[in-house]
Amino acid sequence: AAEARAVVRQLRRTAIKENEDYLSLLTRLFKEELQQLVATEKDISLGDISAPSKRPHLIAEVRKLTRNFEDVKARARRLGLRLVDLSLERVLHDHGQLRLL
Repeated sequence: AAEARAVVRQLRRTAIKENEDYLSLLTRLFKEELQQLVATEKDISLGDISAPSKRPHLIAEVRKLTRNFEDVKARARRLGLRLVDLSLERVLHDHGQLRLL
């Protein structure tokens, strides 16, 4: 519980500092993490992630990021923060980046 509160406090401070709502902040942070992950693979594009046979370890990393993203949103909801309900798949699809899982 203390860890969840710390995560939410950090999100709140970041959102206030950058004048950004929680949803936008979570979306931006996830996209940055995903882009960094893909950038470490010089010969792969975002589209390749949907082909599990190409990079199994990369698929696993993206799934881990997905769980982390959803976990932060769930923690925020449990602590009473109002977040627009948004699935990771919709975030990625809306930004034309990738369809996951």
